[in-house]
Amino acid sequence: MTTLRTLENISTKELLETFNSSFSDYIIPSYLTKEQLEDKIQSDSIKLEFSVGAFENNQLIAFILHGYDIIDNLKTVYNAGTGVIPAKRGNKLTSKLYEYVLPILYKNNINKILLEVITTNETAIKIYKNIGFKIIREFNCFKGSLNLTNTNSEYEISKLEEYDWQKLNSFWDLKPSWQNSVTAVEKLKKSNISIGIY
Repeated sequence: MTTLRTLENISTKELLETFNSSFSDYIIPSYLTKEQLEDKIQSDSIKLEFSVGAFENNQLIAFILHGYDIIDNLKTVYNAGTGVIPAKRGNKLTSKLYEYVLPILYKNNINKILLEVITTNETAIKIYKNIGFKIIREFNCFKGSLNLTNTNSEYEISKLEEYDWQKLNSFWDLKPSWQNSVTAVEKLKKSNISIGIY
């Protein structure tokens, strides 16, 4: 029998095992260490009382991790990860988890729920649309390494020690994703390297 409950009392070890199992065959396979999961919990502002899991024989088999922040004066939660272990897929666990958690979020006066899905993950998109989510914007994501062949001495490149958000915001032509938001970047300031060109 499957039971649903919030994740305040989950151990990082148990959550990590289920997270890694759930994302082992993902479109972009993902494997986190305990430290990386703890960083994710911190940077995504994950609140375990707003996060839910499905359990079988007291073992976590599926989860939704929700971050929390106030954005534009709206109490907002962000789906920082939904996972179902491979053996338990096809049982509508994501829908059941949302049925369970939505009343908890409403009770806590949450105004908005955000999530991000890779556009080729058609199964997830269909599930989320059936729950009631709507696509409001798309991001282009890039990955790679830079190979500098020449430099221009007119510019100076140096590490940013502090973030002047008023100045940095003036460069934006769109609001960043949750994981690149002011809150997330501030929380990871010690472990991220940020550079500026002057």
